[in-house]
Amino acid sequence: MVGGAAAEGALAFGVVSGLAVSPDSTIAVADAAAGHIVLISAGGELIATLGGRGQGPGEFEALDGVAFDAGGRLWARDRSLGRIAVFGADLDGGVETHRTPFPPRLVPWRPVFLDGRYLDWELDRDSLRYGVSAFRLREVLPTPRVVDRLRLEEDLIPGSLLRRPYGADLEFAVDGSGALWWARTDQTVVVRRPIGGGSVQSTALPLSLERVDPEEAERMARGWSTTFHVSPNEVAPHHPAILRLIVDPRGGVAVLARSPEHAFGQVLLRFEDGAARAYELPLRLESNPAPVLNGSTLVGVSRDPSDAARIVSLGLRAS
Repeated sequence: MVGGAAAEGALAFGVVSGLAVSPDSTIAVADAAAGHIVLISAGGELIATLGGRGQGPGEFEALDGVAFDAGGRLWARDRSLGRIAVFGADLDGGVETHRTPFPPRLVPWRPVFLDGRYLDWELDRDSLRYGVSAFRLREVLPTPRVVDRLRLEEDLIPGSLLRRPYGADLEFAVDGSGALWWARTDQTVVVRRPIGGGSVQSTALPLSLERVDPEEAERMARGWSTTFHVSPNEVAPHHPAILRLIVDPRGGVAVLARSPEHAFGQVLLRFEDGAARAYELPLRLESNPAPVLNGSTLVGVSRDPSDAARIVSLGLRAS
């Protein structure tokens, strides 16, 4: 466990905007408040910091995510400057800079590294005129092009409601084999298919939806129906069941989910032999930034009693 109220220097995290784990288990923490990246060993020791606030090479104005590719290079996006810095695998300070060929999106940075390509998600802004959420998966490097698209209202999961409940959103990820996974947060099913189209498979999760209390439900339904011009009776306010889809290095994805039946109200589900297996979490994790799986360890952000951010590495224990 690193950070917290008693931490000093670079380990006293301000705003953690991203997490990544390298092939050799080095942890990279994006601190948007400081404008730098903190590198930590698997044992929790400070290795170095990269970047700093500014507009020069390797500097950041609005650092909003980090990721390692298969070769160990560290990628970091600056939402304000609209560019991506790529640090070499030796992390010695050498940096390449790539300007994104499209404006920064209104979605968290979720880079995909597949067969030497860098792909990224963007919001389809035209869809907002119709009160829906649509996302496009775009190849950024080497050849900018759209390779896939998901639309919340069209990519319905079998058995879903005709109207989405208040606050429903679309969670998505691409695994190492090139399979696209998605889930509506108001449901307990995950869906996958190859990028670009193909056979669709769905898997039910051992979760139950947690409804909000009646008074809050009525207030939320009124606001939602006014915004999107539907009857309050067509809205089902809820607390999302699915919090994040996390790429699993063993294959496929894992699911960080809300679960009142488990300690701290959360559970991690990994797909094993065609079924979802539940793993207990010994503390509550932030869902933004998303936790990262590193073998049998889950790296994420939690809060200490003073609400200070700390980086934790949790050994997974099946429930």
